[in-house]
Amino acid sequence: MSLDHISSLTWDQFRKECGYEAFNKNPRQAFRNFEMNHFGKSVGWDGYVVRVNLNEDDPMSLSYHSANIMVKMNSSDIPDGHGADLGITFSELGLERHAEVIEDLHIGDHIIFNATLVSLGDKHHLHHLRAFGIAKDGKHMDV
Repeated sequence: MSLDHISSLTWDQFRKECGYEAFNKNPRQAFRNFEMNHFGKSVGWDGYVVRVNLNEDDPMSLSYHSANIMVKMNSSDIPDGHGADLGITFSELGLERHAEVIEDLHIGDHIIFNATLVSLGDKHHLHHLRAFGIAKDGKHMDV
């Protein structure tokens, strides 16, 4: 995973400016913060696997993405939140490149990932990032 273009933006900084509570307080400001400061930015974060979806699970899907991973972060975006905080997607090429790691993921596995911020979550959607690197480190958490 190349780190030369990864920003220093942390998950906690992102949550403060664009997270669930910031969005609920002022959706327009959260969206503006995302568009002006974070859209297209690459980050290096870590979290725990909640769910892995490969497009082959749905043969009728014409979705552009080849793999979707729902991730629970160390500090939850939603107060008392128990589900995923964000979703990372891999293109077909990304899936080919990281197939060994992705196919070996299980619920609760700790992952370190590099991804580009694509869209801001809201009350009904997770934050969406397009991944270009992923690694598993052996840690595990019940999610």
